[in-house]
Amino acid sequence: MSEKLCKELSCGSSMPSIDESQTEEQIAFKSLHDLNNVGTDRKLNQYSLVYANDSPRRKRAYVVCKKSIKPRFKPSRDHCSGNVEVLYEGLWLPVHKDALKDKNTQKTICEELKCGAGWVQTTPHLGPSKETHLIKELQCDKSRRSLALCKKIAAEKADKNIIKASDLGGLICSNWSKMALEVEDSCKGKVVVYSGQTDQDEEAKRSFVSFEGWTQKEGEMLCKDLHCGPYINIKPIKDAEINSLWNKKFSCSGREKSIWECKTEPNNNTKTEKVILECKGEPKVALSNGCSGELTIDDKRVCMSQWTEEDSHRVCQELNCGNRIYNETLKSKEKSFHVHCDEHHYRIGQCQRVEAPCDAGTVFLTCAGGVRFWASDGCGGVLSVNYKGEPENLCQDGISETIKEELCKELVCNNKTQPIKNKKVETSLVCPNNRLKNLRYCINDTCSSGKSANIQCVGYTTPPPSSPPTAPPDPIPIVVGVLLCLILVVLIVIFVRYRINRRKMKAMMPPDMEEADWDSGEYEDVDKSDEVDSFRRGRK
Repeated sequence: MSEKLCKELSCGSSMPSIDESQTEEQIAFKSLHDLNNVGTDRKLNQYSLVYANDSPRRKRAYVVCKKSIKPRFKPSRDHCSGNVEVLYEGLWLPVHKDALKDKNTQKTICEELKCGAGWVQTTPHLGPSKETHLIKELQCDKSRRSLALCKKIAAEKADKNIIKASDLGGLICSNWSKMALEVEDSCKGKVVVYSGQTDQDEEAKRSFVSFEGWTQKEGEMLCKDLHCGPYINIKPIKDAEINSLWNKKFSCSGREKSIWECKTEPNNNTKTEKVILECKGEPKVALSNGCSGELTIDDKRVCMSQWTEEDSHRVCQELNCGNRIYNETLKSKEKSFHVHCDEHHYRIGQCQRVEAPCDAGTVFLTCAGGVRFWASDGCGGVLSVNYKGEPENLCQDGISETIKEELCKELVCNNKTQPIKNKKVETSLVCPNNRLKNLRYCINDTCSSGKSANIQCVGYTTPPPSSPPTAPPDPIPIVVGVLLCLILVVLIVIFVRYRINRRKMKAMMPPDMEEADWDSGEYEDVDKSDEVDSFRRGRK
């Protein structure tokens, strides 16, 4: 029945629904029936509706027709370029990168969007998607000019409802256009358009935008597209630089989703004034340790998902730290900026960015200005270098006298560091003659000998030899001493007890007895009972 309905409405064939949110409810009709002409090809308005007065609660009928499907580029500062999305069942779903590999499918999308029928190339998807479904398969014939007419379109639910940026894809069509500011700051400068070329190897056309027709509304829209915060002002400028002006005008109502939806009729104005735009939200780009460390934009980390070596050079140069020396991926899955730069961007703040969860880790970066050399004794000793966030010993391989002279210029005699022990030596200096003036560009992650380098510069004094380690004391004298102390304590206790007992005995001695006799025990006991008996006999 769904197929029949789609065809009667001239909407192509029916498609499977991905809507899982429908709940059962009381419905008015439970089915359609052809009661009179079974088997004949009749229109649906000739069918009979069967009422559902006493039927249980059911899900409503839901039909998706193929011609409801259409593609778009996600609204951004770029035109005919970027993340591809497909309208499926009322939702703009991202497209899996494998579904965009077919050349016929690529050209079908570009032609339907009026983005040219020339060359097409794929591009990485900027950021993950919040949707739970994605377009998994697209198959188009060469003759198709609309995605709705392609022979296969398949949507499916993402694994664990998570869609990674690395699984998705985008396109660049031949009629692409990109808008940027040239360049006082990332958010202030002349408005310029880079536009597509007829051949992929040609240089892009660069055109300045005329001030004609620009108002606050156009300025506000472009500030938003450039992630530059609130609008400040626009003004015209006429300079000596001779460039063709962009042949289109812009007129925004305020309801558009990007500046490209404001594009209008060709601009036939003979004026040569260019437009300068100033926005308030200049992005703050920083490394946590000045010229090295974790990269942040407006205090938010940057995801490695689309980061390139060229992007690292761009950051280092913007911070006046030289060029990139080292990159590392830090473990993190918190929300970060996914950043995509192209050759038209001079500052990292100009690049497209979107904040989203990051499963690729975040950017740690060391520029030439962030590399530090030390010696263990200030002006000499074991050499170490810090360019990965922690110091490590420098390999002796390749350390010529010329390199040592340059290193001595780098060392500060008051700065001392301890040699790194129990760690493999892996970093050396490999210096062609044209790099000797900046040894930071000579860093190499190899060390054949595995031995640390030593150096002695002017001002180095040999540290005094360390005294040999003291042998541990012999335990036998200690044990003997302890025993003697214990014996002495025992003797003192015995002597004290003896004196106490003597005092007690002396207190009991008769007054007419000598102490010596008392001590010897040679004295006679007097029997008091005999004395009493004698006294009694005398009285009688």
